[in-house]
Amino acid sequence: MKRKPISQTKWGKFARRLAKLKTGHSFRIDPARYGHKDDAFGFARDIRTGLNGHNCCMLIRRSVTVRGRFIEIKRVGSWL
Repeated sequence: MKRKPISQTKWGKFARRLAKLKTGHSFRIDPARYGHKDDAFGFARDIRTGLNGHNCCMLIRRSVTVRGRFIEIKRVGSWL
């Protein structure tokens, strides 16, 4: 019997991408792709709070910064 695929939220996708990164590496997000083309700072705030609720990101130290029109999520270290 085939398993039904788990629906993924955008916060879950970002959390899994961040968990796979090594310390010091980062990835960029275009807020316009998610409907926030005018409010990058508000979307960065939403990302910070959205990542806090995922178990795979709880012990990861991260930095969410706005760089021009992109948002950069960087893995800084871990709390372990």
